[in-house]
Amino acid sequence: MGDGWIAKTAARVRQRVRKIQRSNDRTKRRWLIGTTAVTMVAIIVLWVGYLNLTVPPLASPTEELASESETTEPDESFLTVFSRGIIVLGSQVGNVFSDAWRAIAETATRVREFSFEGDGTTPSVTQPESLPPTPLP
Repeated sequence: MGDGWIAKTAARVRQRVRKIQRSNDRTKRRWLIGTTAVTMVAIIVLWVGYLNLTVPPLASPTEELASESETTEPDESFLTVFSRGIIVLGSQVGNVFSDAWRAIAETATRVREFSFEGDGTTPSVTQPESLPPTPLP
């Protein structure tokens, strides 16, 4: 790698961006969706890696307890706990949606009665007074 590899790479990136800017809307949309997806995946991977480095593993049994018991549970990784939380959250969200759907169905099928009673007078129609036209400036 020479000294100017950063400048050459930056020039290639600028050329690629100009080419995308001059392209049609369909190509621009594809690049937008693709780069957004790649960026999101990269951020999530970096975030999970950061959490794996900074969050200590769950408390494991002490060595005394581990020697007494024949089976020991392996340390749970962040991804295991995260996936278990997603499953629990998904079931709770599903319960909320099913309860909401049930309430909507009950409301839609409920029979209602309306009665309209008049005051005994006959309605009359009166014409509004006519206004002269006003010319606009």
